[in-house]
Amino acid sequence: MKKLFKLFSLSIVISSLYLVAPIANAGVAVITHPGVKEIGLSKDKLAQIYLGKIKNYSNGRTINAVDLPNDSDAHKKFYKSVVQKSDSAMNRYWSKLKFTGKGNPPKELGSDSEVVKWVANTEGAIGYIDGKYLNKSVKVVLILP
Repeated sequence: MKKLFKLFSLSIVISSLYLVAPIANAGVAVITHPGVKEIGLSKDKLAQIYLGKIKNYSNGRTINAVDLPNDSDAHKKFYKSVVQKSDSAMNRYWSKLKFTGKGNPPKELGSDSEVVKWVANTEGAIGYIDGKYLNKSVKVVLILP
């Protein structure tokens, strides 16, 4: 029985490695702070978050979104796939909202590793990164191929 349990445990560990490997190589990962209770987010809901239209999670907790620089590959993929707006369109959008006092763009950080660190340490945080920077300090809610 002990031998069977060890074999079962080993098979689970090996299987989990095969499941994690594709995530790390899969384009852009949308990540949240581990305390965020949302299980998965649709592209539509993410677009609403990154356009400042949704400011709270379903449990009422404030969303703290973070962005990568415009020249980042993950930024380009994320905005093309999720928000479906160009950088110039986003700049015009946020300029208008800031001028009217209706909102501010997500905080911008300089690199994927900075985003991971910030999201892991900020309650309610959400961000996106190149999948190769994923680690266990954050929770993955969506993978964009």
